[in-house]
Amino acid sequence: MNAIATAREAILSQLEPIERQADGLRHRLAELEAEKAPLEAALAALDESKKPKAKAGRKATKPCAKKPDVEAVCQSLLSDNGSLSRDDLEALAKGKLSGELGFSLSGFGLRFKQCLESGDFVVSEAGIVTLTRTAGSGEPDSVVDKSLPEICVTDQSTSACRQALIHNRIRFT
Repeated sequence: MNAIATAREAILSQLEPIERQADGLRHRLAELEAEKAPLEAALAALDESKKPKAKAGRKATKPCAKKPDVEAVCQSLLSDNGSLSRDDLEALAKGKLSGELGFSLSGFGLRFKQCLESGDFVVSEAGIVTLTRTAGSGEPDSVVDKSLPEICVTDQSTSACRQALIHNRIRFT
């Protein structure tokens, strides 16, 4: 054998027992850590000064506005103002629901869309929203323009009637 191989064999023969001893110590350390963990947990439970703070719960949230709430607010705004652009009505309704009435606006977009499609409101092609009925009364509402002739309509569900409602004086019978 040459000198390098001899030196290598001598080093490996010294390294092997050290590695076995290190493996044994690592195994023993793992056993000790496993024994120590429940004892430390029990000690921490007894020591009140080191208890973790309770996690902050969710803040109390505002109730979400339901479709009838959104409808009532929109009807009220349109009763007071006659007609409004869709964007103005949406902004005013949001302000009233969250500010004055204390509702969360979660889901408002869907509820607002449902309200406008409910038949209680007419949205023109220009985006102007008006009421088809007086808010909450169930009585027909009319957009009064004295310069136009009065028109009697028997089928209030047609889109032509809805469009005429915006531009003419209509009475539903």
